[in-house]
Amino acid sequence: MNIEAMLFLCIAGLLALLFVCAILAYVLFHLSVYRTLKLVRVEHRQLLPALVWFGLVPVAGLFVSIGMILGVSYSLRRQFVALGEHEPGDSYGLSPGQFWFCGLALAAEAALAGNMPAFSETAGPVMVLGMTGSMAAWIVYWIQIDDYKERLQRHFTTDSHTPEEQDYGDGLQKGHPDEEDRP
Repeated sequence: MNIEAMLFLCIAGLLALLFVCAILAYVLFHLSVYRTLKLVRVEHRQLLPALVWFGLVPVAGLFVSIGMILGVSYSLRRQFVALGEHEPGDSYGLSPGQFWFCGLALAAEAALAGNMPAFSETAGPVMVLGMTGSMAAWIVYWIQIDDYKERLQRHFTTDSHTPEEQDYGDGLQKGHPDEEDRP
């Protein structure tokens, strides 16, 4: 096997590994957002936790992410207001979430504009700038969501089901029934 073929295989393998790591990171990110939203009491949720997973759908997930950013932010705001821990300047993830999406939009716009002769030279750097800014904002968003999750976990040691859900939800309670509950 010649050196060019080996180099090609090494680069292809590294790109495949990078792709798998990116998918794994994106799944772990959605898991973090899902767990955070599950900690928000039902009456304060603007978004069902399970809807977060639609963000993994290719292309359509970008549009779902806009709703996720807004829904998570509003839900966290309402929950922390109810807990009496609302901080007036806190965006509850809205600011980095918007920067994340705007960076993706800028990169997509630059990629489309790169096909036009007038913008072909500037499209590459603008796309790299948009993707870099988007990735940085995404990481900041993820870190903030994890911080909110930890804050909520300090308040709630039980599950987030309402009393009505606990009354009528068979199988929600963990453990076995007591002897007097058995027929």
